[in-house]
Amino acid sequence: MEKHWLPVLLAVTFGCGESQATGGDAPGQSGMGGGASAGNATGGTSAGKASGGAGGGSTQAGSASQPPAGGGGSGTAGSGGAPEPMIPNETVVHEIPSLPDCTTPYPHDPAVDEATGLVYYADSNESCIGELNPETMEYRAWPTPTPGSYPHGLAVDDQSRVFYTAQDTDRIGRLVPATETIEDFAVDANGPHTPTFHDGSIWFTAQQGGQFGTFDREAGTAVVYPFDDTASRPYGMWPAPDGSLWVALFGVNRLARIDVSTSPPGIEEFTLPSEDSRPRRIAVDGAGRVWYTDYPRRMLGLLDPAAPEADRFAEFPMPGGGQPYGIAIGPDGRVWVDDEDVPEIVGFDPESRSVIAQLPVPIDNAGPVRNMVVDHTRKRIWLAISDVGYLGVLQF
Repeated sequence: MEKHWLPVLLAVTFGCGESQATGGDAPGQSGMGGGASAGNATGGTSAGKASGGAGGGSTQAGSASQPPAGGGGSGTAGSGGAPEPMIPNETVVHEIPSLPDCTTPYPHDPAVDEATGLVYYADSNESCIGELNPETMEYRAWPTPTPGSYPHGLAVDDQSRVFYTAQDTDRIGRLVPATETIEDFAVDANGPHTPTFHDGSIWFTAQQGGQFGTFDREAGTAVVYPFDDTASRPYGMWPAPDGSLWVALFGVNRLARIDVSTSPPGIEEFTLPSEDSRPRRIAVDGAGRVWYTDYPRRMLGLLDPAAPEADRFAEFPMPGGGQPYGIAIGPDGRVWVDDEDVPEIVGFDPESRSVIAQLPVPIDNAGPVRNMVVDHTRKRIWLAISDVGYLGVLQF
């Protein structure tokens, strides 16, 4: 796609509700300022701890007496009297216990089985795949068949099987929790990274090789395709309503749309307005708009591929000024993104283009939330808080 620039006069909205015009070289930028909406309380950073199943504890901002999955804040009435979707009033976190052969948890990416509500996490440093039952707070974990695999991303298929990318050993693994069997398969990809279940197959990015591919769930074989730029470092991947896949190309300032209906898949790349942009994680909403975390520039980015080219991109500075990492479209249809440096989870309304929640992550030195996953059935977003060995949840 042709590169284009949006006007450089930027309107930044601050938390006090004032607006200020400012010049800059980040095109299409507008503020993410503003406090939480009515019905949302951010809570304090002081945390109580309640014992959880299998030795795991749970921590909640300002309270230790809430249910493990947390509670939603009361919604506000919108125009016409219809209630707005409920907004979480806290980030609830659960400490992952030490388990046999998986003693020091480092949860990189989470996944959820919507059929059962079970939550899975890739324990990268321990080379394990873990499971949490949110109803009983019981944990299980399985070491990967190939040691030192550094499992990174997870995807659950329609048979409740869990697939993972083994980044350091160029393999893709398959866990069947019902039978407690786990195996892995060598694939011709350099650094398998982020998988997703789409169109009946497991699709994945391979960051180090500048590739993406599709994995046959039964045969354990993969077909791998290259991006034109081997330095593109394909990172996050997300299905779109039109059946395509979107990929964040973290090594360059581009996003890619993959047409999975053709053989080989068609690739169309979109150049972001700033040469310094490096999109990391990605999410596509119900309208087909692509949201991405521009990690080094501390921006939430938006690409609307259906908009006229002059209006296609917009950018929003993080309200805490930190680096955005994990991102998801919540059960409420809003964008939820981690601010790594604060740390907090920021809720952003795509229609009003404003912040509707800032929820602290109530753990000292929490570090980044590297990825999020949505349980639409139970109206939850699950978070992987890697550096401290916790899972988090927002309950809507």
